[in-house]
Amino acid sequence: MKASLGALVILVVLGSTITLAHGSHQSCGVRKVHYNNLILGGQKAPAGKWPWHAIIVHRTGDTVEAVCGGSVIDKYTILTAAHCLYTTHGVIARNRLQVYVGRTQLSVIDDRSRSYSAERFIVHTGYSQLHVRDDIALIKVTKEIEMSAFIQPVCLWPSEPISGTDIVGRRGAVVGFGLTDVDKPSDVMLDAEVPVVDLWSCLESNRAAFGKHLARTMLCAGGRDGVGPCNGDSGGGLFLEIGGVWYVRGIVSFAPNLDGVLKCDSTQYTVFTNVAKYLDWIAEADGNGTLVSPMRRKNKPATEQGMVNSAGCGKESVELVRERTDTNSFIFPWATTIEFVGIDYRRQNECLAYLITEWHLLTSATCVQEVQENEQEIFIRLGGFNRSELPKQQIRYVEKVIVHSKYSKQSYQNDIAILKLRKKAIIYDGTVNPICLPHGPHIQNDTVLSLFGRKKFFTNLEHWRVRVVDNEFCHKKVVLPTKEAFSIDDSVICAQLVEPEKNRNALTRLPALLDKSKESGANLLIGFLLNESLQFSNNETFLEFVNVGHYYDWIVQNL
Repeated sequence: MKASLGALVILVVLGSTITLAHGSHQSCGVRKVHYNNLILGGQKAPAGKWPWHAIIVHRTGDTVEAVCGGSVIDKYTILTAAHCLYTTHGVIARNRLQVYVGRTQLSVIDDRSRSYSAERFIVHTGYSQLHVRDDIALIKVTKEIEMSAFIQPVCLWPSEPISGTDIVGRRGAVVGFGLTDVDKPSDVMLDAEVPVVDLWSCLESNRAAFGKHLARTMLCAGGRDGVGPCNGDSGGGLFLEIGGVWYVRGIVSFAPNLDGVLKCDSTQYTVFTNVAKYLDWIAEADGNGTLVSPMRRKNKPATEQGMVNSAGCGKESVELVRERTDTNSFIFPWATTIEFVGIDYRRQNECLAYLITEWHLLTSATCVQEVQENEQEIFIRLGGFNRSELPKQQIRYVEKVIVHSKYSKQSYQNDIAILKLRKKAIIYDGTVNPICLPHGPHIQNDTVLSLFGRKKFFTNLEHWRVRVVDNEFCHKKVVLPTKEAFSIDDSVICAQLVEPEKNRNALTRLPALLDKSKESGANLLIGFLLNESLQFSNNETFLEFVNVGHYYDWIVQNL
């Protein structure tokens, strides 16, 4: 499923010369080098001809391998295929990936080329290693890309239609360092022109290969003549020129293999991710606001931060309560699951998080500390219930993880974190809605509260009643006989399961401890489960919860 400019016939260079271009005010998609004589046919690409092409390399020990291409789309961002950020073990570690720009020969480092480390990966939530849909990703680099005559951004496809830009039948350019006709990666950058074909022609050409995979978010191109992308060219762009400006319209994704060989069949069409179908996703994912291309932007107001306990918090609509009752499903206006981009759901911890403002969620530091350390990409879903009268699902990426500065992984002390969304949630009255937070830490002993959760990988609602007990009592009953690290200060709540016979095995992380405000009747997030329950011989079960009210001031200060 990777691809390179395969079986190119390299012709003799006909004495090309270059001069720098001046006077252009276009901020993307314009070459800064002019060519008086270009190489004909399948060809070696001179420096500056494709200044937006990037090389993605993976490091394994002392070995460096160019595995994919990409496109510079702004001063911090490389557009590529999602599968280029994976190994057989999952997403590659950021410190094992490097991006080269301005380079036209892999074995030669000159003063025109630059290399950059990855700061973070943004992979489309729909992508999985199990299929080829939504094969698109962004790499954010650690420092600003230094632009020059040999390093420039390409334009994204315009969001507004351009007259006469039906791309079927047009010829686009593909660029890369992948396998050549001698089955070895090219040391020099190669380029070629390939015609774009309609999806129906692509499908009819090989139903066995394309039938299960082809979608309207893809496009096909190729001459089926041995010239085009092959292994090693994945992630590179399909570039089209309109009015003297170059645009990236496709991302090399996959092509059928030769029978019995893990090598592309250059007599088949190549499938590209259709960039025009993902402009909104790219705009939303561009957290730096650095895109230079003419496209839609959906910026959030810089001054809007969100407030806890806003009007209407903690309220549920009649329709949502009916849905929960009818289906016995774990659905609340404020509850969601933290999901990791590109990781199959069966391998995820399934930690819960709770919406507290339109911009923020509350969760456990244990759930997201590694996310913060490794700068993994996570997202959440809100809404998306089964009834037509309820709002459609909202997918929101997490922009920032704020872990309590005194969090201890060993003792679970201060096990609390805030998730800041990249785009605010749309609040619907009682169906997508923040939960209210208590103002203070004190909860009366013997108070009976409700604990709501669900079992891992299932949606069925699980409900328990717990009775708040004195922390010192917990210390005597739990810490002394078992050596377990139960805290005795008011940062936690200790509670005893009223119905110890109920099974709590394999729950999702952080089921919510809820109460209702005596003044308004709104739901309050009293706490979330800190760690596993402890069983005793007399069938008593004690649970320890993060006391949300204890952290109220910290939460407000960090919004």
